[in-house]
Amino acid sequence: MPRTSQPLGVSRTPEVWGGAAVIAGSAIPVFMVEDLYNHANRVEDVLEEYPWLSRADVLRALAYAADEPYLVAADRGRHEAAVRDASGR
Repeated sequence: MPRTSQPLGVSRTPEVWGGAAVIAGSAIPVFMVEDLYNHANRVEDVLEEYPWLSRADVLRALAYAADEPYLVAADRGRHEAAVRDASGR
């Protein structure tokens, strides 16, 4: 069941990524952090891509993705659909 409050380090606001979960204080979606981590399997690789994030930021985002996989998947799906729509495919 989805949480009714936002966890520490993750926020959702309509003005940022259309309400997708992002690392608080940034505009980096949790699904992008999760995708990068799943591709590389190293927090260090995520930090190389986003050096302004802390290790704790990345770990909180990954924990949120593990706790709320359906919400993160929905965020990813909306983004992919928007990209497809924008490209005319």
